[in-house]
Amino acid sequence: MKVIVVGAGIGGLTLAQALVGRGIEVVVLDRDLEISRTGGYRLHINTHAYRALRSNLPSSIFAALDASSAPPESFERMHVTDRRLRVVATVTNGDRSEHLMIGRVALRTLLARGLANRLRTATTVVGYESTDVGVDVVTDTGERISGDLIVAADGARSVIAEQAAGRAMSSPVDLRGCAGTVPMASMLEAPPPILRHGPVLAVGPRGTGLFLTLHCPRRFHRSTGETVEPIIEPASLIWGLIATERAASTVGSGPMPLTGVDRLLGGWSPWVRKIVGKTDPRTLGNYVFRAADPSPRMVPWTDERVTALGDAVHAMPPTGGRSASTAIVDATDLAEVISRGAGATSLGEYHDRLSTRGADAVRESMAPAKWITRSDTIAGTILLSTALPVVAQIRSLVAAPKWSR
Repeated sequence: MKVIVVGAGIGGLTLAQALVGRGIEVVVLDRDLEISRTGGYRLHINTHAYRALRSNLPSSIFAALDASSAPPESFERMHVTDRRLRVVATVTNGDRSEHLMIGRVALRTLLARGLANRLRTATTVVGYESTDVGVDVVTDTGERISGDLIVAADGARSVIAEQAAGRAMSSPVDLRGCAGTVPMASMLEAPPPILRHGPVLAVGPRGTGLFLTLHCPRRFHRSTGETVEPIIEPASLIWGLIATERAASTVGSGPMPLTGVDRLLGGWSPWVRKIVGKTDPRTLGNYVFRAADPSPRMVPWTDERVTALGDAVHAMPPTGGRSASTAIVDATDLAEVISRGAGATSLGEYHDRLSTRGADAVRESMAPAKWITRSDTIAGTILLSTALPVVAQIRSLVAAPKWSR
């Protein structure tokens, strides 16, 4: 069997590695010129995905991933705060021993190691056609690449999944994002203590929210004797502004500049505004959030020559931190199905599991997004401007260590 994976994202590359390890022929096609040229910032790989990677990657690559990650104590808990970074709620991370906090560039680059000529970059896929003996992927140059099974792993707005389904697989959720990084070396003030042990999601009024996290990979790692070296990224603070379309439109149309971000953060913590202002514009990224409908079966086609994984079928906003982990689990599940013979029955069972897993992740990811959307009302603005700070103050008096910014 020859498997054609369309998309060299986290899920597509994980699948390729798992198939190679099982002796199955695979080719991965991606439109990017280089694997390291990728959007996105730090990713949280949860326990299920961590174990899936450990079981399906060569030991040298897994060791390099582990060494490239921030230490486990960097995500012991997550705080929800108001716009002044006053803690309203805390969620403890229950899987801190077996998880990764790793940059997207490092993860994607390491997952591509060893694939060699099985990975083709600068290849844009525009569709597929069934043949008497299998299926052909068609590129924008007219080239046809033949195989037995196509895997749509090309993210939200997947060309392959949308052709197979005959419709869009996701829709916008009325939220836009703008994110950037600030090197720790350029920060004159120490970050707030709440960032030392995990990320922060701050929810503000008028349809705005902000994600903050420190990314400090291990500076030293034990030599594993393996051939794949880790990728140690510079320590940095990563921020991501989330705004409703209405809020974003108040600072202009199109990609949001830093000046627009600063305007939306008016009334927020002075430290936040100061640190965002230090962002290197070259690290700035703008995003439109999309989500799949989690209610129906998420794979609506019956063609046994086409399957999918990750955001190609269950796109979700980054607010839940579930996208990469879910795609990894999808990939390892699918690799096992393919190794046993990907017939209609086994693929159908995989699609059922994919739908259940994806729907759960989409719902969880949409919950914080809905908080921000609901803040873009008169009632929401009043609540988040008055009630939330009061809750934060009461909480600090009862349980939390005192600090102010």
